[in-house]
Amino acid sequence: MTTHFDIYSVSRVVRWRLLAANNRDSGQSAVGYASADACREALARLLGALGELQAHHVRTPSQRWQWQLALGDEVLAQASRSFDRRHQCETACLWFIRMAPIATIGSTIRVVLARDPAAVATAALPVASGRAQSRAGLVLPSG
Repeated sequence: MTTHFDIYSVSRVVRWRLLAANNRDSGQSAVGYASADACREALARLLGALGELQAHHVRTPSQRWQWQLALGDEVLAQASRSFDRRHQCETACLWFIRMAPIATIGSTIRVVLARDPAAVATAALPVASGRAQSRAGLVLPSG
C-alpha cells in the first residue's frame, strides 16, 4: 500500500491522518471536524498551503518533542506521536511535508467505535505471542 491519508470518525468527530506505506501514523489533523466534507476541505487547504506553512518543533509537558505545521496562528497539522530527540522530530516533519503532496486520499470514511476513547488508547489485552494488543488492535510491547 502507498502513503495515504486516512479519514476516520471517532465519537462523531472526523479527523484525517497520514499513513506511511507500512501503515505507520505519520501526522494528523490538529483538530477534529463536524463532518467528512469539512475534514476533506481542511485537508485540501493544508495541501494547498504546504509551501506557506511554518514548522514548529515544540517541547511536550513530558519533555519530548512534537512538530506542528501552522498557517499564521492556526495549527493545521501535527505529529501523531512525540519524539525523544529534536532531530527525530525535525526529520519526521520534513518527511510529512515531502510525502503529503503525493499521498492518495481515501474515498471512504472509517468509523471507529469506542465507548471511551481514553480506555481504547490505554487498555491492553494479552495475546499468545507474549505481547499485548490494545483494544484498538495495536500491538504494544510487553513490559
